[in-house]
Amino acid sequence: MVGLLELEEHSAALLKTEGTTQRVMLGETIPGSNWKLISIANQKATFEQNSQQKSMSVGQTTLAK
Repeated sequence: MVGLLELEEHSAALLKTEGTTQRVMLGETIPGSNWKLISIANQKATFEQNSQQKSMSVGQTTLAK
């Protein structure tokens, strides 16, 4: 993840996938996956897929448990 925008309901995660930076807004799914962005707080983005949640911090390249 290359960045976070913490703007309440307009918050977004900036993710680099296949060399392209993409903005994923709250409630959206990461393109090419089933991971949905459900929250951004304390410089972490939390994603959910099939009731499983994982968080990611800026600079991290994969979703952590």
